[in-house]
Amino acid sequence: MNGHNDLYSLMNLSMPPGMRVWVRQTGLYTSYSGSRHNLGGFVCPHIIVKGRGFINSGSEIKEVGPGDMFTILDHAMIEYYDQSDNPWQFYWLHLEGAECGEWVRSLGFSAEEPWLIPEHPNTALSCFSKIFNHLKDPSNLQAYALAALLFELGNASKGIKPEIGNCHSNLVERAENIIDSQLHVGLNINELAANLRVDRTTLFHAFKKHYGCSPVEFLQKKRIARVCEMLTATNRNLKEISMACGFNSYKYLIKSFKKFKGVSPGEFRKKHLETNRD
Repeated sequence: MNGHNDLYSLMNLSMPPGMRVWVRQTGLYTSYSGSRHNLGGFVCPHIIVKGRGFINSGSEIKEVGPGDMFTILDHAMIEYYDQSDNPWQFYWLHLEGAECGEWVRSLGFSAEEPWLIPEHPNTALSCFSKIFNHLKDPSNLQAYALAALLFELGNASKGIKPEIGNCHSNLVERAENIIDSQLHVGLNINELAANLRVDRTTLFHAFKKHYGCSPVEFLQKKRIARVCEMLTATNRNLKEISMACGFNSYKYLIKSFKKFKGVSPGEFRKKHLETNRD
């Protein structure tokens, strides 16, 4: 295990009457260059803040990223590990109570699929963060306030299923709409998948089936097409065009443009002007 686990226990705050799920501990785990865990026998939901990793349920391995949730279950072992070049950070809650196992299963977790995409990932992440900060500094924490956060977390964390199979066409159409509307902001594939509430693998298969290329290649072609439009329809310089088309720099724009078009942006613009002049 290569990382830091900042954890806090709930002290001197009893579970309110009627509650069947409660927090024993919470933590924020930060991996530095890859970590691996094999755990089970208790209930501990997690939500990923950043980075990417994999969950192995024993029957399937699932790639997960920011906004995704996974859980340790009271009756099953799971293995989870991150990518060494994109290490993750996640919040976790160690739950207790007579119905904590049933509570996480009601959200959509199972031994076969101990992961899910929460219906409201930002709200779920906010709840984890608030619970963590309350236990970190419990001076103003009240039992019913914590209970309210658990209730809100449960509502936000109900899982939705990624779109698969015959939904590929609809998924690609939605992806194109997002790409067209956010091309100028440097949208990447992780952000695109998060907006669509699917994992990268599902997105990859959808684009391969529909267009015969990866989402990365499709996004790059879209950017190059937008560059071509701006080179021929405007007098803007390469720095301005690179910003408008989502490139990190005009130098990267030139490199990518040559790869796709075989000429530099300047040569492409010059040829267009010459053609129109003739």
